[in-house]
Amino acid sequence: GYIEVDNDAPRKSYKGERLPMKYKDWLDIWLTHYIKPTCKIRTYERYRKITEIHILPLLGEIEINDITAVKLQQVVSTML
Repeated sequence: GYIEVDNDAPRKSYKGERLPMKYKDWLDIWLTHYIKPTCKIRTYERYRKITEIHILPLLGEIEINDITAVKLQQVVSTML
């Protein structure tokens, strides 16, 4: 079965408005609530390690709404 997750829960203020979310926070939610329950533990651990080493240092502190195709292309180019 599927897990129902309120993706906006970490992004709501006490008044209910949406708050900015950094990519590292979204990635943690994705790994914890989508990958971990549906994959083997080794797959989850590998994904987490890859994100910690390669993705978070480059994109972790950027807000989700600020990530553009151009920014992603710059990141991919630095990794080649």
